[in-house]
Amino acid sequence: MNESRRLFPGRTKPAPTCPVTLAVNRQTAKLERRFIANEIEPALSDIDDKQRDRYGVDD
Repeated sequence: MNESRRLFPGRTKPAPTCPVTLAVNRQTAKLERRFIANEIEPALSDIDDKQRDRYGVDD
């Protein structure tokens, strides 16, 4: 009986998010993309190069 009870009865859209939270989330997403592009992807390509050197074939 209480399973289908919603916090705001009749509301189908999620509640609006605070503008500050939206800005922080956007900035966090930008920083995550930048970190992946600058730190993680080069490290992964280095691993591929080392594997190629070690095994002589591209895995």
